[in-house]
Amino acid sequence: WFSGNRCPTSPKELYTILKQILSDKRSNTSRICSLRCLGKLFNVRGVQLGSVLSDFISLLSKQLKSSDFFVRVTALECLKQVIEGASESGNFVHTDILKMIKSSVSDRDSNIRDNALECVKSLSECS
Repeated sequence: WFSGNRCPTSPKELYTILKQILSDKRSNTSRICSLRCLGKLFNVRGVQLGSVLSDFISLLSKQLKSSDFFVRVTALECLKQVIEGASESGNFVHTDILKMIKSSVSDRDSNIRDNALECVKSLSECS
């Protein structure tokens, strides 16, 4: 993931590396770790990552369709952090986010529903 011994120096470089890990469909453990790191990255540096927000929302949407329960829960937790980190600068993707979590709000598992509703709550606080 790192070229040589060089570590990423910007949030966008780190995003690119974590996105690659997530996109490679590696083990679910790697996907969950990548989602957690990306959630924290967007929570802390969301405004700096505004240019990749739409791309990342699309990637998260794919993770929410995973058959693995833990990947779906972590994707929703990540989404909540993204919403909070992007703040008002992420208003342009709020409609996409609502469409994306619509099915999660009515999921049969209460943990999925609860996390989806936390995302809705965060959206309402940002608007």
